[in-house]
Amino acid sequence: MGEILIVDDDPGIVEACKLFLERVGHEVHGCHSRAEGELALERESYDLLVLDVMMDQPDDGLAMAQALRRRGYDKPVVMVIDSGALYDPLDGHLDPSGTTQAYARAARSQGAEIYLRNPVNALTPRPDGGWPTTGIGS
Repeated sequence: MGEILIVDDDPGIVEACKLFLERVGHEVHGCHSRAEGELALERESYDLLVLDVMMDQPDDGLAMAQALRRRGYDKPVVMVIDSGALYDPLDGHLDPSGTTQAYARAARSQGAEIYLRNPVNALTPRPDGGWPTTGIGS
């Protein structure tokens, strides 16, 4: 099975993902900040990287993905967007739908493919090292 790195500032999300992915046979490592994630990637090679878009800074995950791609990182990256309740000190409460669309547009401009409401049906990499997808784009 593959080695997966999860970078999310919410320890509960990291632990829940680890429990589920380890149960199906993956080796999972978790980091709680962009800085920790970048250090882990310098020390180890992972088959899949899961990044929270919004961590310490609102665009930490997206900025990390962009920096990795500029340095030639070519492994799959899954971007997780949870914008159920956003508050900006200058602008007040933000519309989650519009914010999610803005992040998706920024991710797409960096080469990401956007899939909405796709179920996760498989957690085993293909023999060629890629990851299976279902639904749109399969």
